[in-house]
Amino acid sequence: ITPMVPRNYVVMEVKSNLVKEERMETLKRFNTPNFKKVALVVMGEPDIQFKQKAYTALLVEKQARLDTEWKAKKAAAKRQKELQEMRRKADEQRKKKLEEAKKKEEGETKDEEMKEEEVKKEEVKQEVKDEDDGLGDEPPRAELTDAEKKKVFRGATVADLAPTTLSKFLQQFTLPEKAEGFDEVKFLWDTAPKCKEYLRKWLLEAKRTTLIEHLQPAPEFTSKFMAWQKQQLEWQQKQNVWKAKPKTDEAKALEVRSSL
Repeated sequence: ITPMVPRNYVVMEVKSNLVKEERMETLKRFNTPNFKKVALVVMGEPDIQFKQKAYTALLVEKQARLDTEWKAKKAAAKRQKELQEMRRKADEQRKKKLEEAKKKEEGETKDEEMKEEEVKKEEVKQEVKDEDDGLGDEPPRAELTDAEKKKVFRGATVADLAPTTLSKFLQQFTLPEKAEGFDEVKFLWDTAPKCKEYLRKWLLEAKRTTLIEHLQPAPEFTSKFMAWQKQQLEWQQKQNVWKAKPKTDEAKALEVRSSL
């Protein structure tokens, strides 16, 4: 159906675009003259525009984390302050009741002026000063460190390739070439030699950390292993035949000596 609908197509397939045979199979769908087949290789050192976009996204994520942490600390400080105020008021009420009970027992009476002074003192005690919690009125502004600026590629929560797919096709990853049927091969970030070197280093690192589950032994190993199994079986048969033979007097004497 693709040749019947002449328009621009973008084939975004990670595994298929890295495997030569699958790239050539995809190109067969665009074999009419009205299609210009262009391979865009985005690999190597990113350009400034990509880096700025990555830094902006990383800064937004970091600011969101700082805002969340600041709000949590602010709420915790507020709760702590409210608890302290409740305890202070409870202590004052308890002390007041004890003093009133003591005055009643002693039968002390004071004039109106003394009572007014005590009321004023109590009001002064109840005044609570707003202490600074050290968090400020606004959350801190996020800034990227030098180490964070080196992380141009953000970590994805979902991998581009499943581990089983990566281990199966890792040995077949290559860069596209015009000989495969492309009209043009463009390298957007680095030059072709640098991209090839980048892919080579990436493959070496991936081989060190990827579990290869589809390895098969070579025919030479298989033939030698089968020959070894056959030889081992022959030795076991000879050993069983030797064990089944009747023992001579000399062998019996040797066994008696070894048991002593």
